Amino acid sequence: MNKKQDTVILFPNLLHRLQEKGFAALHEKRFEEALQCFKQLAEHGLQEERTEIATVICLMELNELQEAKRYCELFFQNSKQAHYDVIEMYMTILIQLQRYDELAEIVQRVLEEYKLADTQREKLYSLLSFSKKMTAGNDVNTATEYEELAPIFEGDDVMLQLQAVNEMKEYGSVRPVPFLLEFLRDEMKHPFIKSLIINLLIEAEVQKEIEIEKFGDRITIIPASLENVKEWAFSRDVIAAFERNAANDNPTLFEAMKEHWYQISFIFYPFIPNQADASVWAAVLHKIGYERFTEKLSDEKIERMYKITRKQLLEAYSLFLDIEKDAYMTV
Repeated sequence: MNKKQDTVILFPNLLHRLQEKGFAALHEKRFEEALQCFKQLAEHGLQEERTEIATVICLMELNELQEAKRYCELFFQNSKQAHYDVIEMYMTILIQLQRYDELAEIVQRVLEEYKLADTQREKLYSLLSFSKKMTAGNDVNTATEYEELAPIFEGDDVMLQLQAVNEMKEYGSVRPVPFLLEFLRDEMKHPFIKSLIINLLIEAEVQKEIEIEKFGDRITIIPASLENVKEWAFSRDVIAAFERNAANDNPTLFEAMKEHWYQISFIFYPFIPNQADASVWAAVLHKIGYERFTEKLSDEKIERMYKITRKQLLEAYSLFLDIEKDAYMTV
């Protein structure tokens, strides 16, 4: 490559403009767009700690956990001070990837090398115990372990509840013990954790009637009678309607929003939203997809495309954004 090709001319205020654009996109949940801005900063050697943290957030939201893990590792190698938000994100990634040996190592390192508040230390000691237990494959009596997990589900620490769900999954078949049933009925508990528990009960083919509360609604289910969320008839109908109107026009957008729909529908599953028409939710996917990834379409065009009313579109759109905002993991 010649010298001319090697020369990169940086426009004035590139750092400021890319940061501004990236954080605006992140705030509006346009994670792919935000990620590209932060990656451009890194390519030009203009990254800062806050843009590196934002990069990890984008990767986690896009479910690119291996890449998010790599960024966290680099952050720890290069950072000279503790950022507890990054520590929590890193540990959450390791839990989701079931890398319990690495989790134990990073927790031990943080405890030894970083100055932390007492509450943070207590949480890390609990994590260390959990990770060592999972690494060792401790085969203890399931009922006894479930009782030990009860205080976690009675509390409000979502991160510890995520760990506990993963721990129960390691045991194999999950039973509908009383504290799990109470958790599912409690309107204040996190809907994502509830969905994880329901999924385990479905896998265990539990025949018992179970009451669930989510987003102000309450229903009774029999887990063994439910299908996987991707096989859910309502979810399939939404994707089919969306595919008819978006797949040929913009296949990349269609695939991205289809996966996003599975994430969102997992959170409110097995509830069918108040706007039960699949075309309404397909229209919402169309509206949000074009807002975040390409040129914005008018509501009128989307309404004609899906044969729905403005009221239907805006009510479902608002609910979709509320679920994104309130129901994703916050650890």
